[in-house]
Amino acid sequence: MSEGQRGGEFYTPTSIVRLIVEVVEPYHGRILDPACGSGGMFVQSAEFVKDHLRTPYKEIMVYGQEKAEDIVRLCKMNLAIHGLSGDVRQGNTYYEMSSTCEGSSTL
Repeated sequence: MSEGQRGGEFYTPTSIVRLIVEVVEPYHGRILDPACGSGGMFVQSAEFVKDHLRTPYKEIMVYGQEKAEDIVRLCKMNLAIHGLSGDVRQGNTYYEMSSTCEGSSTL
């Protein structure tokens, strides 16, 4: 518990991310992850779209924000590797929300 109080970063296990995606069912539209990390939620959402015989880059647009610039670059690389595009920016969502994120559906 003390690490979280010091502002530590946490990784969400893939199994949990998959479960969240299955519950939300992001078939199409905009997806916002305000603490996107390396973009695992976006990748799993794209896999969900593929599993339902649709084309992810045509069906979903992703928006994300992450506080560490090096993780933002990692997320953008992850999106590119998986054939996705989106707008991921550096910022701390506790204090500010990127203007491109406003109005997006939160996942």
